[in-house]
Amino acid sequence: MGTESRRTGRQTRVVVVDDDDINRRGMANLLAEDTAIDIVASLTHAEALDRPSPWDEIDVVLADAADERNRADHFPGVAVVEEVRRHDRGGQTVVVITGHFFDDAVRRRMREAKADFYYHRTVVCDARSLRDAVFRPDAQRWVPGPVDPETLFSQG
Repeated sequence: MGTESRRTGRQTRVVVVDDDDINRRGMANLLAEDTAIDIVASLTHAEALDRPSPWDEIDVVLADAADERNRADHFPGVAVVEEVRRHDRGGQTVVVITGHFFDDAVRRRMREAKADFYYHRTVVCDARSLRDAVFRPDAQRWVPGPVDPETLFSQG
């Protein structure tokens, strides 16, 4: 998706979703430095779920999976991915960036929500690798399967 936008000269439209202000603002600011990227919004999970404008106008959604401070739902990123997919008309790339990369349950939920790519937060800790996650997300593997399939049975 992002490479297509670069070839046509149109900016790649990106939304960053993360409840952590430092991560969200940091990613948005780093990406905004690239003239090929248009940061459409920088949102918390709750703001993303209440987003009034259509998701189909977005090329790439960078979403965090988890917020341990949210007592009602420790993984609000799943609902965000599901919301994006409800409005998807075949164009969005959803990239999950999380510190919970090795949690089989989170990965299963992200696969079920139809996230496209799944990155450990440490893999995108500099501007270049973050831009690569936008423009070349396929350089990283799809949402990986479980490390231990037996764990999924015990988690329901």
